[in-house]
Amino acid sequence: MGLSDQERRNGLFFSINRMNKILDNWQEQCPKDFKSHKIVKLVEQTWPALLSGQCNSAHWLIGSDTSNSIHNDEKTSPWTIAISTTLEPIANKLKKDNCILYMKKDTKFNAVDHLSIDNLLFEGYYNKSDKFYFQIYRETEHAIYYLRRYKDEFLDSFEDLNNLISRIQGKCFEAFPRSKFAEAYLMHEIAEILYSPTYPYSEDKWDVVTQLLVKHTFCHCLTSQMRKLTIQEKARIHIDLVKNPQNRVLAMIALCYSMYKYNHIRQDVEAKLAKAYPKESKFLLAEIKRYQNYYNDKIAAENKRDEEEYKSDPLACYGFASYDLKKSELIDPNEVEVDYDYE
Repeated sequence: MGLSDQERRNGLFFSINRMNKILDNWQEQCPKDFKSHKIVKLVEQTWPALLSGQCNSAHWLIGSDTSNSIHNDEKTSPWTIAISTTLEPIANKLKKDNCILYMKKDTKFNAVDHLSIDNLLFEGYYNKSDKFYFQIYRETEHAIYYLRRYKDEFLDSFEDLNNLISRIQGKCFEAFPRSKFAEAYLMHEIAEILYSPTYPYSEDKWDVVTQLLVKHTFCHCLTSQMRKLTIQEKARIHIDLVKNPQNRVLAMIALCYSMYKYNHIRQDVEAKLAKAYPKESKFLLAEIKRYQNYYNDKIAAENKRDEEEYKSDPLACYGFASYDLKKSELIDPNEVEVDYDYE
């Protein structure tokens, strides 16, 4: 399906707008090092490069866009494109339904979106700016889709913008070889496979793994455990899942084991898996037990270590700590290392 020049122009305007909003978020969230990144100056040039390709020779004759009605063949400015793209969906909806338009917003939590590459880059890693490199690169791909759809006069008229986008992508490439980008990619891919292609929309087609992941909100524990793995371990899990999607159940058991300390969760997982995989139930229940014991041993070792540190702490006599409350109740289960070894 082809794109008209108007559709390509609209797409460029909104893509460049999103790209510059990414800069605003970057400056707000990382004010100290924001200006030190060379890519910032390149993105700041995108609006001038886009708008300099516009022609306003008729302005003296018919007036400005803001003082005239908007017609289908004259949507070339920020004002006309913004207003028309806002009103067109409303007009189409009214024509179709012949009723008052109302909008519904789906606010249902999406675990795979929670484990998106940009979220994983921003949360938990020291270099918060990595997230914005990825977001900017993704937006350049959107811009290229519209700009380079055809090799024609439209592309030639935006030569400066075309070259600028190439330079922006080059700066992104300089950053991408850092291992954190590859790790975030692997974590997101693992999450997508674990939740399966039917998630989040086709709930009636969810298998037992997807059902358990959603029911017990395993995504938070999944994120924390995967962060503990090396990039080689993440790659191994990804390869196992790609080769055989049946490994999803083993990966879930291994990566979400810290939740088995809650009896009701562990019992539900055991019951659901035993019913779904009757032939393999003995092996799967043994795996759950193995990881539960591993977790308990880890907690016991940490309790013992903390208690020894407490006894040797000179401040303890002033009542700054108390072992009336077991340390295991204070430890965040998501901070426990995962031993991903189910072979």
